[in-house]
Amino acid sequence: MSTKMTDGDWVVALEVFRASLPRRGDKGRNDRLFLEALHYFAVHNIT
Repeated sequence: MSTKMTDGDWVVALEVFRASLPRRGDKGRNDRLFLEALHYFAVHNIT
């Protein structure tokens, strides 16, 4: 089972990010790496 996001998954995630950009604070440095980590934790049931 693949635990990495596909390019199609990433395109969808970017659309969501663009729709919900924060109005203040620092911008994320590597959103894809962060999302892949969250996905890994969810797939492997890590708390």
